[in-house]
Parts: sequence; C-alpha cells; structure tokens
Amino acid sequence: MSRNEFTILEELVLTIDKIGIEKTLEIIKNSRNLAKDKDIILQEFIIESVCNAFSITKKDLIKGKSGGNKTDALAICSVELKGHLGYSQGRIASILKKHDSVVSKYIKKITYLDPNHQEDKRLLDKLDVIEVKVRDFKNNIINKNL
Repeated sequence: MSRNEFTILEELVLTIDKIGIEKTLEIIKNSRNLAKDKDIILQEFIIESVCNAFSITKKDLIKGKSGGNKTDALAICSVELKGHLGYSQGRIASILKKHDSVVSKYIKKITYLDPNHQEDKRLLDKLDVIEVKVRDFKNNIINKNL
C-alpha cells in the first residue's frame, strides 16, 4: 500500500469515527455528483459559447442539416469538449447527436488547420476566442465557486 492510499484510508476511518458511516457515504456520493454537475455546467457553457460565436442556436447545432458554418461549429465544439472535459469521441457523438466517425473527422479538421490559409485562420481565430472564454469560465467559475 502506498503512502497516499494509507493516508486516504486513515482519513476515511477518522471521518467515519467522527460523523458515522452513513454521513460519510452521503458526503462521498455528493462529491461525485458535484464533479458530474461541474462537467455538465462546463459542457453547456462550451456549447453555448460555440453557438454564440457562430450565431446559431443549440437546436440548430445539434439538429438539422450540416454544412459550412454548422460543420465548423460542430468541429470546434468537439475539440473543446474533448480538450476541457476529456470526453471520448463516443460521448461527444452522443451529446452532438452525430456518429463517432464524424466526430473523429471534426477533430482532425481542427487539428490540421493551416494558419496561412485565410479560411483556416478565420476558424482558428474563432477557436482562440472560444478557448479563452471557456478557460476563463473554467478557472473563475467552475474551479472557484462549485
């Protein structure tokens, strides 16, 4: 057993002794729910930020026909969800109502953008703006207040 594992078990036993097993279990379960809630809040902020940057609604992003602006928005959304939340392509696909293989293409598209190409540069600039907003939200709201 490592030192960290021993410390965790020691703290757990001390907590159980102090407040009881039921209350300790309740606290542990609530902390798991809080982590999940933070992820959902950040996920929705990412989607909202992307929609605002592309002047589309969440409904338009997730439903309807793909093309141009919407495809770029989905690509950036996929990259942000993967980067900030560590979501798998399958989970991103589920959120955006797309097939896993399409999410893979979205991520590759953003990965291989060329800043020397005018259209790619425009998209990279949008990505930068969204990235700053999401990072600030994550640092100032999620990590401090929740």
